[in-house]
Amino acid sequence: MAISVLTAGAASLLTLAMPYKLGILVAAFAGIASGMLAQRLLRAQTAVAGR
Repeated sequence: MAISVLTAGAASLLTLAMPYKLGILVAAFAGIASGMLAQRLLRAQTAVAGR
């Protein structure tokens, strides 16, 4: 979960100049995507370790 928060925070700071508050939308999607990727990698690592 910390990965998602840090990614969304960094993305929001990097996209401050975008018009119509699109930076918030980009940051939300970046946080969701990083959380899903972290979860997928954790599951894959657990599956390999369980063999």
